Amino acid sequence: MAGKIIGNKYGLLILGLLALGFGIWQLNQTEVTCDGQTMSEGDICVHTKRGRTTAENTFAEERESQQLTGQIATGVGGLMALGGAGWIVAGIVRGKREDETPATDPVAAA
Repeated sequence: MAGKIIGNKYGLLILGLLALGFGIWQLNQTEVTCDGQTMSEGDICVHTKRGRTTAENTFAEERESQQLTGQIATGVGGLMALGGAGWIVAGIVRGKREDETPATDPVAAA
């Protein structure tokens, strides 16, 4: 399904704008959270997957991880939005060029 969205110029633009918005929102967060709970200095965030501990992050590590997530989402989202918008503009320009070419009448040309 993601391939169909990314393969569509409007889908790429919308997905890019959503990722860009999420990234900007993430970068502007002042609270560091772990599993929806606000962390404070000295807290440890335990990440689990299928009941097994996969990582334990300190407050500083979790803040850095959340900032990195925001930076990546902003960068990738911006590129996707730019690509989608460029693809749309290129299609419009290409469409106008095709419309401007004079139609030839095959009967008159013969």
